[in-house]
Formats: sequence, structure tokens, C-alpha cells
Amino acid sequence: MNNITKDIFLNSIDCPRRAWLMMREKEEGTASELSAAERMRMDEGREIGIRARKLYPEGKLIEEKSLKSAIQATGASLSNNSLPALFEAAFLHGNLTARADIIEREGSRWHLIEVKSGKEASAEYIADIAYTMTVLRMAGLPIVRASLMCVSSDYRLSMTDEALFSYFDVTAKAVEMSDHFTGECPNVCQTLASPSTPAPVWKPACKGCAYFKNCTGAGIINPIFDLPRISPETIERLAGQGIHAIEDIPASFALSTNQRIVVNAVKTLKQYKSGELKSVLDSIVWPAYYLDFETITTALPLFENVAPYEQMLTQYSLHICSAPGKIDGNREYLASHERDCRRELAVKLIEDLGESGSIIVYHTFEKTMLSGLAKLFPDLKSDLDKIIDRLVDLKAIINKHYYHPGFHGSYSIKVVLPTLVPDMSYKELAIQNGSEAIAAFVDMAKRRIDGSEADKIRAELLEYCALDTMAMVRLHERLIELSRFQV
Repeated sequence: MNNITKDIFLNSIDCPRRAWLMMREKEEGTASELSAAERMRMDEGREIGIRARKLYPEGKLIEEKSLKSAIQATGASLSNNSLPALFEAAFLHGNLTARADIIEREGSRWHLIEVKSGKEASAEYIADIAYTMTVLRMAGLPIVRASLMCVSSDYRLSMTDEALFSYFDVTAKAVEMSDHFTGECPNVCQTLASPSTPAPVWKPACKGCAYFKNCTGAGIINPIFDLPRISPETIERLAGQGIHAIEDIPASFALSTNQRIVVNAVKTLKQYKSGELKSVLDSIVWPAYYLDFETITTALPLFENVAPYEQMLTQYSLHICSAPGKIDGNREYLASHERDCRRELAVKLIEDLGESGSIIVYHTFEKTMLSGLAKLFPDLKSDLDKIIDRLVDLKAIINKHYYHPGFHGSYSIKVVLPTLVPDMSYKELAIQNGSEAIAAFVDMAKRRIDGSEADKIRAELLEYCALDTMAMVRLHERLIELSRFQV
């Protein structure tokens, strides 16, 4: 058995089978490649880690990559009392491994510091530091304190490295959790070393698990997780009765109205349409404007006067229709990746949207972003508020008045579109989702991409956003068709 890393150990506490499968992927080297968005977050994490180390100028980085060499270098550095701090110190106890972001010497004991790219001391972060504490304590290193070093919401681009971070003392919670982990270690190691896959156990943690379809969900087309807003308690009640598929939920089982609609659609293989769908669609005022925004969100701000993780508008697409499916034009805007263009975007958007006609969006995101612009630019508030008053949420209409068994409980446009408009797809696009769009824009802003390659990326961003609004045009047209006939 390979050495057990933090991710595998923590997953074993939640689901031994998932951790066992992760362990085998690690041994076989078959883990999936990182997405562009995951690589971007990792790059940000590395940069934040480097800046954290600068606050301990006399500390030493354990640079060795191999675990054996890193452990040897760590041992030698721990014995050097002139070193006040170590970065990426490596430890091994049994099969458990850990590399500590920062350990700071406090007399004969040590202060453990985990550097995180988030803003708060979340439960996930506390579990992370508790695992590291567990390995260090079991390896014989005395830990006196444990702190999370998170990104400060008050940081801005021109500020110092000191201003980038907020400290959270999590010693008590980390010690309590570490004591629990210590007790679990023998079971975890025994389970992960077993040649046999642990038996699947149906639990709320299965929802969203990457291994679900090859684990507890094998052979289940309509799992109970597809029920909208299903609670962990409802999942446990159903699973306790041996019910894992929507088709098997009895009529007597208490569900919400929306959940019962999904159950009936799955059991009958028929679409649901409310009696109000046609009247709701008829209330839309033409010409209709189909609007989609794109934003970037980064831990480290790209421009002045932008906070960490502030959603910053960079792009919109706008299809204009004088009647259902009758496109009169497409307008679009993509900000420069070299500066903050939010005001320029807002002014152009007000001009492009005119003064009348419904503005079709998908979900509440556009409303939130427009409200943010109104707060940022008070002189534009009146015009932006008028735009907000014209918004019509197509997703909310579908959610309330229509359901198709092919949705599988999801109202995401990436699911709804191929179900209702099967000839449209994002699969041929170079950029296929919002996370990829963010990563592409950030790469340009950080000058990782420039020249003709940047021109190519900008064209791909425009193509992606335009398909989002064209998708709404086609969805709206299809819903109007469905509203006129019995489904």
C-alpha cells in the first residue's frame, strides 16, 4: 500500500469505499487530469503560499520533492535551533504522510500554520489542519498551537503581503478532531490496505460523489438524489427502507409538491406542464432581450479596488428577438483583460437594452450582478434599476411550470438545453463552461497568454457567451410550443 495522503485519509472518514478507490487510482496513476479551472486555483494557492512564507523571512523551505529526501531534510532542520520556521516540512508515521505549510518554533514546541486561499476558517480547513496535526504529533513533534492563515477580505492589489492574510486560532477544534483522527488511524490503515473493495454504503455523502455511478448508484438511472431540495434526513429515511431509485418511492411517502412532480414524471415517463405555463409566457413583452453575463472570481485581485473573490463582470451577450425565435440582432461586450472595465460595460449594456421589452435571463445571477453595478456606480443606478424591473427568469418559469424526466432533477441550462433542444450543444466549443471561461480570462490578465493566442481566446469567449443567449432563445421558443399542446 502506498502512503496515505491527507485527501485520502479525510475521505476515508466520510466514505471508506471512496478513499479505497482513490488509493488505487493513486497507485495506478489513473486519476483524471486537472481542468483549466482546477489548475488556476492551484496556481493561486501556490502564489498565496509563497507570499505567506515571505512573512517569515528567516524560515527555511524544504525543497526536496521525494518524500524520503524531504523527511531527511526536515529532521536536520528541526535540529537546527537557529531556524525559526520551516515551510513544507515533511513527516511520516506508519503509512500516514503530511507536509506542513508552516511550522513556527515556539521554545521547545511548534506552532502549526496552514495557509489557505479561502477567507474563513471553514470546517473543511479545520479538518485539513487537524489531519496534519495528527501526523506531526504521532511523528513526535510537539504542537502547542494551530492556526489557519486565510485571505483577508480587506486586501487590495497595492497592499503589502501582511495585509493579504487573516489569522484564525483553531487550536481547540483542531486538537479535538486530531484526537478523533488518531483513534481512527488503525481502522483507516487496515481498510485502505485491504485487497478487497469496501462494501458500498448508501448515505447522503453519495450525492455528488465522483464514484457514485460505479458504486452505490450502479444501474440506477433515476437515483433519489434527483429529487429537488432533498434533505439528508429524507435520503436516510428512504435508504433505510431500501429505496434508492425514484421509481420505488411509494405514493404514501411524504414529499414536497415539486418532489412529487418529479416522481410522477419519472414513473409515467411523461412531462409535467402546469396550467399557468402559457399565460406566464404570454406575459413576456416583445421585443425580448436574452441576456447572459460572465464574470471572473479570483482569490488574488487582478485590478485595483477589487476585493478577493469579488465577482467582477467582464462580458455579456445579448440576443434580440422581435417575436419567438425571430432574431433581429446580437450585441456583445468583452472587457479588456488589462484593466477594470465594469463602468464601460454598464454604460454599453444600458444603451444596448433600450427602454422597453422583457429581458430574459436564466436564474438570478444577472439580477445580482446588475444590483452590484448599481451600488458601484450610483449615477447609473436609476437606469440599472429599470433594467432589473424588466428581468424575466426563464429558469424560474421552468422550475415552477415544467418538468421533463430527462432533467434528472437538474434545471441547469447544460441539462435542460440538450433535453428540450437536442440539436444544440456546447460540446464543439473550445470553452464549454463558466469555470473554463474564468480560467481563460485570468490567463490573459496574468500575461500567460498574449498576442495572437489572446485574440483566439477572446474569440472563443465571445462564442461561448453567445451560445448561452442563443440557448435561451431556443429554449423559450420550445417552451412556447410545449405550452400550446398537451404534453
